Amino acid sequence: MIACNHLVVASGAWAADCGIWLDTPLPVNPQRGQILTLKQPSPHPLQYMIFGEAIYLAPKKDGTIIVGATKEEVGFDKHVTAGGIAWLLSTAISLVPSLDGCAIDQVWAGLRPKTPDNLPILGKAPLWENVTLAVGHGSVGIMLSAITGKSIAELVTTGKVPEIIEAFLVERF
Repeated sequence: MIACNHLVVASGAWAADCGIWLDTPLPVNPQRGQILTLKQPSPHPLQYMIFGEAIYLAPKKDGTIIVGATKEEVGFDKHVTAGGIAWLLSTAISLVPSLDGCAIDQVWAGLRPKTPDNLPILGKAPLWENVTLAVGHGSVGIMLSAITGKSIAELVTTGKVPEIIEAFLVERF
């Protein structure tokens, strides 16, 4: 039991488990994303984000470059794999050959919440008056966080579904 006036479910890759508790199927599955950071090349460091060949390169103020990310359907497995890191490295180097001599700083993997149509689930949970869903954002969760937060706050405070999220209701499944 959770005692609260209103519950917002924003549970990432574990959203399907919350759906079980709510008796509301939430078709959200984990998608592994492997990522690495490289030390900046010298004497010409990367200064801008680059998108290409299904990856991104993002220079950071700490002198590293984030190289991301794989998209793998492997359940809740967060292991970093040689193949995933090799693909990221070879793709990054093909985009920016000067990265070939860079030191690897860190490698890790995370889990994204993915829906069958690659769109988030936003809005009221069926069967519940005080439960709101904000799940399934996949790899664009960070980019959609502000508009999701604003829209969900509007829904919770007014009780009305904002027009901008009508296409993302769970009933579409």
